[in-house]
Amino acid sequence: MIVRFRKCMVVLILLGIFLGGLGTGIGFAEYSGLEYEGHVELAGEEKKTQRLIWEVDAGEYEQLHPYFYWDNYDVEVTEDRTVPRDEVWFDITCSEAFGEAELGPTEEYQHTGNGTWKEAVVNVCQHGSMGFEEQMRMAVSVRDQFLEELKEGKFSTYDFRSYSEIEIRIHPDNYEKLELW
Repeated sequence: MIVRFRKCMVVLILLGIFLGGLGTGIGFAEYSGLEYEGHVELAGEEKKTQRLIWEVDAGEYEQLHPYFYWDNYDVEVTEDRTVPRDEVWFDITCSEAFGEAELGPTEEYQHTGNGTWKEAVVNVCQHGSMGFEEQMRMAVSVRDQFLEELKEGKFSTYDFRSYSEIEIRIHPDNYEKLELW
């Protein structure tokens, strides 16, 4: 009786291993046959560039800190003699669907300890025009598009977020003062 039970268990385990391997093989064969279609920005491919000017008396501060309130961006800092000494220029390129960027007020902080020094902080915010309902419609359309692509043996990657490229242009005299957070 126990021998028969053990034989049944061994057969079930071997059958499970065989079916698992078969499923893995079929899955790999199907995946290998898919064709990558590229990256799709759901907010739209149309981009706009906006210049924000932070007016700050840079000679008064030892550090300048811009803080960006979104999570998907690339920043490039460029020294530019055409930028006035008391300004920092932000050239922000992003999808039009996510609205406008704007600068918050400059906040000053004075530190004491190993000497006294001052820093200026500015918040760069992006006020999106895309509401929750629009984002949900995009999610449903992605599901439908994804399933349609799978039927055709294709797949893409999708990005819901606003991807931004930010170029910070600053006078060379103030370049060492700029510190990104």
